[in-house]
Amino acid sequence: MRHKWLWLGLVAGCMVQFSALAEEAAYPARVRVYQEGEITLYPGAYCYSEDNPEKILAAEIGFTIFSTHKRLGMPETGDIKLNYNEYVVPGGKPVTVKLFWQAEKNGMRASCGPLASTFYPQAGHDYDISLGYATGCFIQIRELFTIGKDKATATPAPSGASYPCRAG
Repeated sequence: MRHKWLWLGLVAGCMVQFSALAEEAAYPARVRVYQEGEITLYPGAYCYSEDNPEKILAAEIGFTIFSTHKRLGMPETGDIKLNYNEYVVPGGKPVTVKLFWQAEKNGMRASCGPLASTFYPQAGHDYDISLGYATGCFIQIRELFTIGKDKATATPAPSGASYPCRAG
């Protein structure tokens, strides 16, 4: 009889833990994407594929100041840029980000990418994504932490390199 109750307790504990994970994935995270090149989001994916029906073209090359912007009311950081869009993505699931940038001036061309990175946004948290540059270009993903009314500070979010999805 004692083993029966122990077994039921273990099963119930696993069900509660599984339920909590499923519930976290049901709550969204928010992502701000700066218009610094072509940036595509692949919610729920560890890799990127142009055939993915869930992909979001979050930023395009060639935007103008007259472009419409999608705003969700995320808090602003001290280094916020003018052109950006904000999106809702599932929390607790991977999001792959693909970035490509290019520019041409006086016959000289510079480019970056395509680059891809995957991160795991936490439910209820805010993030921003932009083009970073040190000794080369990279995808900068930061988590935002609210520090006052509509203000936030940002710290790098854990992420890893991603690649094209393999064909079936």
